[in-house]
Amino acid sequence: MSIAVKRFDDAQEAMAFLEELAYTSEKYVFRGHRCDSFGLVTTWERKHRTPVVNLPLDLDHVISDFRAGLARIGKVPFESENRQDWLELARHYDVPTPVLDFTYSPYIALFFAFSGNEGYSPFQEEKEYVAVYSLDMLALAVAYTSLKLTSGEDEPDFTEKYWRFLEPSGLHP
Repeated sequence: MSIAVKRFDDAQEAMAFLEELAYTSEKYVFRGHRCDSFGLVTTWERKHRTPVVNLPLDLDHVISDFRAGLARIGKVPFESENRQDWLELARHYDVPTPVLDFTYSPYIALFFAFSGNEGYSPFQEEKEYVAVYSLDMLALAVAYTSLKLTSGEDEPDFTEKYWRFLEPSGLHP
């Protein structure tokens, strides 16, 4: 697996490239950032220096406080004991979480990349770029599955692990 950086000064070229990935390639997901120097870092990582060992306990406290706050204002949207469900929801309320959102739409990623960039001026001396990250999910599934199989886990079936990564709900072919 490799990382490639593409810079565009022309919006049409950028759109054509993203649309090619999204609509003629296999399975890509996208994430937009308003500054190309921002890495793929979660809001949790930006705000906390919690060791990984303490992360589940700290997250449980954050989720509990978030749920209690929603209950106080009568806005509990669903009932679930699934940590991931609550982390994904909390992320959209600006609660720091270890979750990164991706989308299958390059247009949504571009919206987030350009959100908050009203201060751009074409007269700036140094160019500033937004960033749209695209991940090849098929390549990521192969890398993940290969890593799991070489780590000595019990499940030796590459195909089963591969599809479980791509379709965790179990709806694979």
